[in-house]
Amino acid sequence: MAGIVIAYAPPVTLDHLQSIITPDKTSENHLEGVAHVMDGDTILIDGTRVRLEGIDAPEVTQSCKNHEDQSYPCGKTAKIHLKDLTGLALLRCKGEDLDNYGRLLATCFINDRNINAAMVQNGWAVAYRQYSHKYVFAEQTAKAEGQGLWQGRFDMPWDWREKSRQTVTMAQNCTIKGNISNRGRIYHLPGSPAYDKTRINTERGERWFCSEEEAHAAGWRTSRALSVFD
Repeated sequence: MAGIVIAYAPPVTLDHLQSIITPDKTSENHLEGVAHVMDGDTILIDGTRVRLEGIDAPEVTQSCKNHEDQSYPCGKTAKIHLKDLTGLALLRCKGEDLDNYGRLLATCFINDRNINAAMVQNGWAVAYRQYSHKYVFAEQTAKAEGQGLWQGRFDMPWDWREKSRQTVTMAQNCTIKGNISNRGRIYHLPGSPAYDKTRINTERGERWFCSEEEAHAAGWRTSRALSVFD
Protein backbone atom coordinates (compact mmCIF):
# COMPACT_ATOMS: atom_id res chain seq x y z
CA MET A 1 0.00 0.00 0.00
CA ALA A 2 1.41 3.32 -1.04
CA GLY A 3 2.21 5.69 1.76
CA ILE A 4 0.39 8.95 2.09
CA VAL A 5 2.58 12.02 1.92
CA ILE A 6 1.25 15.11 3.63
CA ALA A 7 2.96 18.29 2.57
CA TYR A 8 3.49 20.82 5.31
CA ALA A 9 2.66 24.41 4.51
CA PRO A 10 3.84 27.02 6.99
CA PRO A 11 1.10 29.27 8.35
CA VAL A 12 0.49 32.49 6.46
CA THR A 13 1.23 35.37 8.78
CA LEU A 14 -0.08 38.92 8.62
CA ASP A 15 3.41 40.17 7.81
CA HIS A 16 3.62 37.76 4.87
CA LEU A 17 0.27 38.91 3.50
CA GLN A 18 1.35 42.52 3.87
CA SER A 19 4.51 41.83 1.86
CA ILE A 20 2.38 40.42 -0.95
CA ILE A 21 -0.17 43.20 -1.24
CA THR A 22 2.14 46.14 -0.57
CA PRO A 23 3.97 47.43 -3.68
CA ASP A 24 7.74 47.37 -3.63
CA LYS A 25 8.91 50.91 -2.94
CA THR A 26 12.59 50.29 -3.54
CA SER A 27 12.33 51.85 -7.02
CA GLU A 28 11.24 55.21 -5.64
CA ASN A 29 13.62 58.14 -5.83
CA HIS A 30 13.85 60.20 -2.67
CA LEU A 31 15.38 63.65 -2.88
CA GLU A 32 16.01 66.13 -0.11
CA GLY A 33 17.34 69.63 -0.45
CA VAL A 34 16.64 73.29 -1.03
CA ALA A 35 14.76 73.95 -4.26
CA HIS A 36 15.83 76.21 -7.07
CA VAL A 37 12.53 77.16 -8.72
CA MET A 38 12.57 77.03 -12.52
CA ASP A 39 8.87 77.72 -13.15
CA GLY A 40 5.51 77.16 -11.50
CA ASP A 41 5.75 73.36 -11.54
CA THR A 42 9.45 72.56 -11.98
CA ILE A 43 12.28 72.77 -9.46
CA LEU A 44 15.93 71.80 -9.28
CA ILE A 45 17.36 69.94 -6.28
CA ASP A 46 21.07 69.10 -6.23
CA GLY A 47 21.23 69.05 -10.02
CA THR A 48 18.11 66.90 -10.46
CA ARG A 49 15.18 68.46 -12.30
CA VAL A 50 11.88 67.67 -10.59
CA ARG A 51 8.45 68.09 -12.21
CA LEU A 52 5.71 68.42 -9.59
CA GLU A 53 3.48 65.48 -10.48
CA GLY A 54 -0.25 65.80 -11.09
CA ILE A 55 -0.31 69.58 -11.53
CA ASP A 56 0.26 72.01 -14.39
CA ALA A 57 1.19 75.67 -13.94
CA PRO A 58 1.15 78.40 -16.60
CA GLU A 59 4.34 78.68 -18.63
CA VAL A 60 6.78 81.44 -17.68
CA THR A 61 5.95 83.41 -20.84
CA GLN A 62 2.18 82.95 -20.49
CA SER A 63 -0.14 85.90 -19.83
CA CYS A 64 -3.62 85.81 -18.30
CA LYS A 65 -6.42 88.27 -17.51
CA ASN A 66 -7.09 89.49 -13.97
CA HIS A 67 -10.47 90.37 -12.42
CA GLU A 68 -10.33 93.76 -14.20
CA ASP A 69 -9.71 92.01 -17.54
CA GLN A 70 -6.16 93.37 -17.68
CA SER A 71 -3.25 91.22 -18.85
CA TYR A 72 -0.64 90.16 -16.33
CA PRO A 73 2.31 87.71 -16.47
CA CYS A 74 0.61 84.77 -14.76
CA GLY A 75 3.44 82.37 -15.60
CA LYS A 76 5.99 84.53 -13.80
CA THR A 77 3.53 85.07 -10.95
CA ALA A 78 3.11 81.30 -10.51
CA LYS A 79 6.89 80.92 -10.40
CA ILE A 80 7.15 83.62 -7.73
CA HIS A 81 4.42 81.94 -5.70
CA LEU A 82 6.27 78.60 -5.77
CA LYS A 83 9.43 80.43 -4.65
CA ASP A 84 7.49 81.93 -1.76
CA LEU A 85 6.15 78.49 -0.81
CA THR A 86 9.52 76.76 -0.82
CA GLY A 87 11.89 79.53 0.26
CA LEU A 88 15.04 78.05 1.80
CA ALA A 89 13.18 75.19 3.46
CA LEU A 90 14.27 71.57 3.15
CA LEU A 91 12.08 69.77 0.61
CA ARG A 92 11.45 66.03 0.51
CA CYS A 93 10.44 64.75 -2.91
CA LYS A 94 9.23 61.24 -3.72
CA GLY A 95 8.85 59.92 -7.25
CA GLU A 96 9.38 56.94 -9.53
CA ASP A 97 9.07 57.91 -13.18
CA LEU A 98 10.69 60.39 -15.54
CA ASP A 99 8.74 62.49 -18.01
CA ASN A 100 9.59 62.94 -21.69
CA TYR A 101 12.07 65.68 -20.78
CA GLY A 102 14.01 63.56 -18.29
CA ARG A 103 12.54 65.22 -15.21
CA LEU A 104 11.65 63.23 -12.11
CA LEU A 105 7.88 63.20 -11.60
CA ALA A 106 7.47 63.67 -7.87
CA THR A 107 5.37 64.86 -4.97
CA CYS A 108 7.28 67.28 -2.75
CA PHE A 109 6.76 68.14 0.90
CA ILE A 110 7.92 70.68 3.44
CA ASN A 111 7.40 68.86 6.72
CA ASP A 112 3.92 67.39 6.13
CA ARG A 113 2.74 70.03 3.67
CA ASN A 114 2.19 68.81 0.11
CA ILE A 115 3.64 71.53 -2.14
CA ASN A 116 1.94 70.13 -5.27
CA ALA A 117 -1.43 70.43 -3.55
CA ALA A 118 -0.63 73.89 -2.17
CA MET A 119 0.04 75.28 -5.66
CA VAL A 120 -3.40 74.09 -6.80
CA GLN A 121 -5.17 75.14 -3.59
CA ASN A 122 -3.74 78.64 -3.94
CA GLY A 123 -4.86 78.81 -7.56
CA TRP A 124 -1.44 79.10 -9.23
CA ALA A 125 -1.58 75.65 -10.83
CA VAL A 126 -4.36 73.36 -12.02
CA ALA A 127 -4.96 69.63 -11.80
CA TYR A 128 -3.21 67.92 -14.71
CA ARG A 129 -6.22 65.76 -15.55
CA GLN A 130 -4.57 64.03 -18.51
CA TYR A 131 -2.33 62.22 -16.03
CA SER A 132 -3.95 62.43 -12.59
CA HIS A 133 -7.21 63.36 -10.85
CA LYS A 134 -5.56 63.66 -7.44
CA TYR A 135 -5.89 67.44 -7.23
CA VAL A 136 -9.24 67.98 -8.97
CA PHE A 137 -11.06 68.76 -5.71
CA ALA A 138 -8.35 71.25 -4.71
CA GLU A 139 -8.75 72.94 -8.10
CA GLN A 140 -12.53 73.11 -7.76
CA THR A 141 -12.15 74.72 -4.33
CA ALA A 142 -9.65 77.29 -5.63
CA LYS A 143 -11.96 78.12 -8.53
CA ALA A 144 -14.98 78.58 -6.24
CA GLU A 145 -12.95 80.91 -4.01
CA GLY A 146 -11.45 82.89 -6.92
CA GLN A 147 -7.90 82.07 -5.87
CA GLY A 148 -4.86 82.89 -8.01
CA LEU A 149 -5.51 82.29 -11.71
CA TRP A 150 -9.22 81.93 -11.00
CA GLN A 151 -9.53 85.64 -10.20
CA GLY A 152 -9.88 86.22 -13.95
CA ARG A 153 -9.55 84.40 -17.29
CA PHE A 154 -6.78 82.17 -18.55
CA ASP A 155 -5.97 79.39 -20.99
CA MET A 156 -5.25 76.03 -19.45
CA PRO A 157 -1.46 75.56 -19.65
CA TRP A 158 -1.70 72.63 -22.09
CA ASP A 159 -3.97 74.64 -24.41
CA TRP A 160 -1.61 77.61 -24.28
CA ARG A 161 1.37 75.39 -25.14
CA GLU A 162 -0.49 73.91 -28.10
CA LYS A 163 -1.43 77.35 -29.42
CA SER A 164 2.19 78.45 -29.09
CA ARG A 165 3.43 75.40 -30.99
CA GLN A 166 0.93 75.99 -33.77
CA THR A 167 1.89 79.67 -34.03
CA VAL A 168 5.59 78.79 -34.35
CA THR A 169 4.89 76.08 -36.92
CA MET A 170 2.71 78.33 -39.09
CA ALA A 171 5.34 81.07 -38.89
CA GLN A 172 7.73 78.57 -40.47
CA ASN A 173 5.28 78.16 -43.40
CA CYS A 174 4.41 74.61 -42.36
CA THR A 175 0.67 75.04 -42.79
CA ILE A 176 -0.51 71.54 -43.79
CA LYS A 177 -2.49 69.96 -40.95
CA GLY A 178 -1.79 66.29 -40.23
CA ASN A 179 -4.89 65.08 -38.40
CA ILE A 180 -5.56 61.64 -36.85
CA SER A 181 -9.17 60.44 -36.78
CA ASN A 182 -11.23 57.27 -37.14
CA ARG A 183 -10.55 57.60 -40.88
CA GLY A 184 -6.83 57.32 -40.25
CA ARG A 185 -4.01 59.81 -40.81
CA ILE A 186 -5.41 62.57 -43.01
CA TYR A 187 -3.75 65.83 -44.01
CA HIS A 188 -5.65 69.00 -44.88
CA LEU A 189 -4.40 71.77 -47.15
CA PRO A 190 -5.11 75.47 -46.57
CA GLY A 191 -8.38 76.28 -48.32
CA SER A 192 -9.79 72.75 -48.11
CA PRO A 193 -13.31 72.38 -46.62
CA ALA A 194 -12.19 70.92 -43.26
CA TYR A 195 -9.03 73.01 -42.84
CA ASP A 196 -10.33 75.77 -40.56
CA LYS A 197 -12.25 73.46 -38.23
CA THR A 198 -9.37 70.95 -37.91
CA ARG A 199 -7.34 71.35 -34.71
CA ILE A 200 -3.90 69.78 -34.34
CA ASN A 201 -3.04 68.14 -31.03
CA THR A 202 0.65 67.22 -31.03
CA GLU A 203 0.24 65.23 -27.80
CA ARG A 204 -1.93 62.76 -29.80
CA GLY A 205 0.73 62.41 -32.49
CA GLU A 206 -0.84 64.92 -34.86
CA ARG A 207 1.51 67.33 -36.60
CA TRP A 208 2.11 70.03 -39.18
CA PHE A 209 3.78 69.49 -42.54
CA CYS A 210 5.64 71.89 -44.80
CA SER A 211 4.82 70.01 -48.01
CA GLU A 212 2.58 67.25 -49.33
CA GLU A 213 5.66 65.18 -50.10
CA GLU A 214 6.63 65.33 -46.43
CA ALA A 215 3.11 64.32 -45.36
CA HIS A 216 3.03 61.33 -47.72
CA ALA A 217 6.48 60.20 -46.61
CA ALA A 218 5.32 60.26 -42.97
CA GLY A 219 2.31 58.05 -43.72
CA TRP A 220 -0.47 60.60 -44.03
CA ARG A 221 -2.89 60.64 -46.97
CA THR A 222 -4.75 63.51 -48.58
CA SER A 223 -8.25 64.63 -47.66
CA ARG A 224 -8.83 64.56 -51.47
CA ALA A 225 -9.39 68.29 -51.74
CA LEU A 226 -7.02 70.69 -53.49
CA SER A 227 -4.22 68.12 -53.57
CA VAL A 228 -1.72 67.89 -56.40
CA PHE A 229 -1.49 64.16 -55.69
CA ASP A 230 -5.07 63.42 -56.79
